[in-house]
Amino acid sequence: MIIGGLSGHSASAAEVRRLEVHKNGPTIAVEAEIVIEAPTPQVFKALADYSEFADLSSAYLESRYLEPDVDGTSRVYTKIRGCILFFCRTITRVARLDTVPYQQITATAEPALSDVDYGVEKWQLQQYDGGTVLIYTHVVEPGFWVPPVLGPWALRRSLRSDALSAAEHIESLAGIEP
Repeated sequence: MIIGGLSGHSASAAEVRRLEVHKNGPTIAVEAEIVIEAPTPQVFKALADYSEFADLSSAYLESRYLEPDVDGTSRVYTKIRGCILFFCRTITRVARLDTVPYQQITATAEPALSDVDYGVEKWQLQQYDGGTVLIYTHVVEPGFWVPPVLGPWALRRSLRSDALSAAEHIESLAGIEP
């Protein structure tokens, strides 16, 4: 998940307008609205490029393209290392990558090849005033035990910093200075 780890951030035009985390049993749902002061095509390019995706967040240890699925759909691999409070975990994921250029990116986990039992991550991009509003949703059911103390407040706290850091990195790729 692009907003999946802990990292610092500097002053920037990037803004997390909304970040909600809901936990229902083993299912975790994240919803965010992030303003990125970069043109929508550049934001789309940064988010859809899994050969460079790991550079967007310090939580990502690795990202790369895999052989396409038999139907030609792109497939990607990510390895994430994240810590929330005292709980640290490395998570690998293989996902199908569906894109609608400059509008939407959807990564659907392949549970048999991932550390999640279910996962759909979606980025919807909307152009505004020369920048981009990014609507991010991620519904995931981890394939491992998550301590019950890691409630929505702890997840939200750790994700906010990473969301800003990733947005600022995208802005820097687009040549936007803080």
